[in-house]
Amino acid sequence: MMSGAISGGVAAAITTPLDVCKTFLNTQQSKEKISGLFGAIRSVYKLGGPLGFFRGLQARVLYQMPSTAICWSTYELFKYLLTVSALPLTDEESESASNRILPLRR
Repeated sequence: MMSGAISGGVAAAITTPLDVCKTFLNTQQSKEKISGLFGAIRSVYKLGGPLGFFRGLQARVLYQMPSTAICWSTYELFKYLLTVSALPLTDEESESASNRILPLRR
């Protein structure tokens, strides 16, 4: 869980500048419409300077950390369960299983 949380937090922090630009493009309400990534980058820089690209960083990281931890933990759990159920039976388990199935055959 910790590695999932850490990787999710790092990924969220690294991609925050792009998310800020995307959000800027999607929520603009001014008469002058900005289009394209480079136009958004220029506008975000004019409005907030270099730190403008990291607005909402804490909220994004705090949202992504548990989400990614839960996602990877669920993936690992099902990978384990599918691997365990796919293992071949031991001789004892095979004999026990055939004893349960055999009376059903007529």
